[in-house]
Amino acid sequence: MKEIICITGFPDLTLFRTDILLKRHEGMVCAGFFGNDGSVKNGEFVWKE
Repeated sequence: MKEIICITGFPDLTLFRTDILLKRHEGMVCAGFFGNDGSVKNGEFVWKE
């Protein structure tokens, strides 16, 4: 059985404020990917400082 691998440029999780429509990227709060086991603990996330 062959594995199907899907690669996209979209993160698994994206958090943003409602002002993202006005301020664009300044409204972003966090984005990242869950770990291979589906957990947040083993994932990679970037938070806006």
